Amino acid sequence: METSHPRTMKEPSHCFTSTPHPTIAMNVLSNTCRLAPRFVVLALVLLTSCLGGRPLSAQTATCIGTADTTSLRLRQYVRSVAAAGDIASVRVRSRLGMATADSTKVVVVTDSRTCPKILAGVNNAFKSGAVSRPLYVYVIGRNYAAFDKREVVESQGGAVVFLDSKFAPLGVILAPSVY
Repeated sequence: METSHPRTMKEPSHCFTSTPHPTIAMNVLSNTCRLAPRFVVLALVLLTSCLGGRPLSAQTATCIGTADTTSLRLRQYVRSVAAAGDIASVRVRSRLGMATADSTKVVVVTDSRTCPKILAGVNNAFKSGAVSRPLYVYVIGRNYAAFDKREVVESQGGAVVFLDSKFAPLGVILAPSVY
């Protein structure tokens, strides 16, 4: 029979009893857990300073109510999407899940309470974060259409964002006739 010497027996490496000073190991673990939130705060402070040290600014929305040429073309386009029976308008409504609406009820939106909600929906559609921008906005029945001149696709037209009644994006349609 072979007997083994207690010093030659090896315990698994993951076992805490193999640590010669278990109280030291527990103190290190305790300090690490206690200091972890401080390290997270420090990391956030460093990240903020690297990004310019400015807090995120609130979104400001301006709904443009002027009757400039862009606004007139946009209103004509939105009216055709809302009510026209041509195949292109029917496809757009179908893609967006919108019902046909009375084209005479397409109205410019300038309400200061509605504009920020529209802006949040547009920023969500463009995945752009909190960006302040002036918008041309129209209500179409229970839905909305919004256009930002800065979202023009060169030589192809403008991106019109359609939103539902809760300001969630239904889709973004490239409208060549808008711009």
